[in-house]
Amino acid sequence: MFKFELGNKVKDIITGFEGIIMARVEYFTGCNQYGITPQKLTKEGKRPDWEYVDENRLKKCGKKISLNPRQDDGFDGDNPPSI
Repeated sequence: MFKFELGNKVKDIITGFEGIIMARVEYFTGCNQYGITPQKLTKEGKRPDWEYVDENRLKKCGKKISLNPRQDDGFDGDNPPSI
């Protein structure tokens, strides 16, 4: 069972890393992790890498965002969703 929903804005209480939950992983061993992406581009104008963080290191820090579901396979290629 997951503590956070996809689209929640969260912060890593250890590193201060913030972003939106884009993926969740549940391991057989009982550990839950979340794939988090920052909301801003890098200084070079590129999308930053995701970070996977253990559930117990996260806290909510903002409003949940929602995206309009796409009718295709969900792959967005080089175009990030508008936030």
